[in-house]
Amino acid sequence: MSRLLDVDAATCLADLAVLPGACRALGGDDSVRFALDLAGAKSLVLEPSPSARVAGAGLVDWTRVTSVRIIEIANNDKLESGSASPRSDTKP
Repeated sequence: MSRLLDVDAATCLADLAVLPGACRALGGDDSVRFALDLAGAKSLVLEPSPSARVAGAGLVDWTRVTSVRIIEIANNDKLESGSASPRSDTKP
């Protein structure tokens, strides 16, 4: 429950990056996804709004991500194996 409160209180994705269990970019397919650690070896997988992309670079500016969609709660071993469909073209 406290992680959802953290997400709700954040003004941008960069705010989550400084919290314990920091938000991290995932690598993978053509979607941009992030994971936020939860208890019990699980992570909350988030996807930012399309407006957060930086033109030309194809990266995500974490300070411009002001809304996210929760994709899933995944086991960390699933994320490490790459089966959560993440991507790595992001910058904190």
